[in-house]
Amino acid sequence: MLWWFKARRIHLYVPAGLAVFTLLVWTFRELLVGMPSFTGGTEVLLMLFAPLPVCVALMLTLASRLPEAEMSALRNVVVRDVLLVGGTVMVALVIGFTSGWVLDSPAAAAVGRNSALLTGLMLLAFPLIGARALMVPVAFVLLVVMEGYNAARQPRPWAILPESGDHVPAFAVTVVVLAAGTTAFSIDRSRRLRKEVG
Repeated sequence: MLWWFKARRIHLYVPAGLAVFTLLVWTFRELLVGMPSFTGGTEVLLMLFAPLPVCVALMLTLASRLPEAEMSALRNVVVRDVLLVGGTVMVALVIGFTSGWVLDSPAAAAVGRNSALLTGLMLLAFPLIGARALMVPVAFVLLVVMEGYNAARQPRPWAILPESGDHVPAFAVTVVVLAAGTTAFSIDRSRRLRKEVG
């Protein structure tokens, strides 16, 4: 396990990503910023961008590999990677809910769920484009900023990110996307490792 921990550089990337994430949550709170959109300018929560450091940290760890060691521990590597994703997302959820309660901030209460959603989207794209999948959550946030609100400045149903932390449909979609992304990632990682062994 020690070689996996060091090879993934978990001790560097994950704490740093979660620390930046927490700092952004406590800094952004309910701050709004004017953004261009296809329906005219609109104000969006800066908090929509807060989950991105979590995605960056996870991608950096998952893209860091020690192929020789991984080939001798194929099953354990995939399980540990999935546990790493789950653990990091769970910490982000706790940070979000706790921050939302302490700061009395609905935006902060939703940021953990948004981290889970964006992580799931990233992992869904990982088998297709590898580490470049990091651009998927970035692109989705920008899409929500530019086109995720209607003319009345209400979030569109597909946008999900601007919804409140207790929005049940948004939470359900997030669970499905994260589960699908984790499954796609683990199947792809197992297949690649078996191919390297063979």
